[in-house]
Amino acid sequence: MRVFLDTNVIISALVFGGGVRRLLIELLGSGHELCTSSYVDGELKEKLRQKWPAKAERVFDLYAQMDIEHVASAGEA
Repeated sequence: MRVFLDTNVIISALVFGGGVRRLLIELLGSGHELCTSSYVDGELKEKLRQKWPAKAERVFDLYAQMDIEHVASAGEA
């Protein structure tokens, strides 16, 4: 199954942890195909810098290392 990750899910998993982090770890190891978009990438960077500037780069680096496919956002060719 393909699972699209939005900004809120990624922030919840990587900044706060808890159940969302456990679910993300389970999905990564279960054969499901995780995907997101360049729009989400940009929104994630922006929100991290606004709300958690001390953690922003480290969290985004962790996210960038995850096995997540990037699909075109609406309006992208």
